[in-house]
Amino acid sequence: MRIVDIHNHILWDLDDGPSHYEQALLMANQATTMGISNVIATPHFKKGLIEPSVTIIRDRVNQFNNRLEQDAVSLQLHTGMEVLLYPELLDDLKRDESILTLNETGKYVLIELPPHLIPSYTEQLFYEMQIQGFVPILSHPERNKDIQRHPEKLYNLVQRGALVQISASNLLTKKSLRLAKCTQLLLKSNLVHLIASDAHNTERRGFTLPMVYKLVEKKYGPLIASYFKTNAEKVLLGDEIVIHQPLPLSRALKRA
Repeated sequence: MRIVDIHNHILWDLDDGPSHYEQALLMANQATTMGISNVIATPHFKKGLIEPSVTIIRDRVNQFNNRLEQDAVSLQLHTGMEVLLYPELLDDLKRDESILTLNETGKYVLIELPPHLIPSYTEQLFYEMQIQGFVPILSHPERNKDIQRHPEKLYNLVQRGALVQISASNLLTKKSLRLAKCTQLLLKSNLVHLIASDAHNTERRGFTLPMVYKLVEKKYGPLIASYFKTNAEKVLLGDEIVIHQPLPLSRALKRA
């Protein structure tokens, strides 16, 4: 089964990922060495602050793929974005070409919450997105302070159709007990559908995804690890993924 990474910042000079093309190539080589075959490049999109153009993203992905093919590097890049949630997101998805779905399948939208809260319009916006055929994937909600304090709020969003992607590094972290505990709780509650690297460089925030899959397999079993790998491939293809019924958080805590 191929390893697909649906969230990373491998494109250069667009956000807080690599500054130069050469650094991005080092990241690509690291991903290949780790066993990753496909990555969806997801530069940040923050309305009014960071707005990389769709044309530039496509051009850089094409340039990258051409170079990788010339160098016989077995990695394929695809287009995408990580969008910081804002009220007019659905309008922009429907009206113009400023927002990219993952691999441009027209289905999955990678969405980042603000760091400290869940905006009051989130649930209604996600409902309206799904009516229009879009599926919101929350990127690393385990980092959100409101969810760390009240994980039942994420449970409610998942019950209403949102998907959850946690970051591989947050399963490995030893720096924040609260972050580690929240990440584990989400896993035990069946509130996680995808794991991604969120890679930004080759050092502190690299492509640790395959390493984390091995950890998940050891701790939760091969079926769970396979579930996450399969879901990532389905996102790449724009296919429906299987949703495990989330557990009430009180039950998940007893499984600890």
